[in-house]
Amino acid sequence: MTNIKILVSYKEEHTVINSDIIIPIQTGRAGATRIKGMIGDDTGDNISAKNADYAELTAQYWVWKNYDQIGNPDYVGFMHYRRVLNFTRKDISFFNELDFSTAADFCRDYDIVTGEKLPATLLKMKKTASNIREQWKTL
Repeated sequence: MTNIKILVSYKEEHTVINSDIIIPIQTGRAGATRIKGMIGDDTGDNISAKNADYAELTAQYWVWKNYDQIGNPDYVGFMHYRRVLNFTRKDISFFNELDFSTAADFCRDYDIVTGEKLPATLLKMKKTASNIREQWKTL
């Protein structure tokens, strides 16, 4: 059986997504109040104190350097508590409708899984950028 773990980044307390493959991780924990019941990016080899500069990348760094702490899975993924991977491709309106039971089968055929391509609309500027790089250039 394929062992897959998806780390969900949290900066502060919010509803925790529950699943056997989900691991909630608090990012920037070195400079924050601890969220009970979840691991933090501030143990072992880490860059947690640099979270203001790197955001969720501090969690990715932590996993890279502390892989054994999540059980050395065959696949590892990352998502944000508000930007989730929906493996069922069905419309959902609440987190409790998420179904990760097909995630391992879905990932088995791919090296990288990302969200669907969507236009990066700039709300403040009412302008559409073709990609994230173009979006940041306009700021």
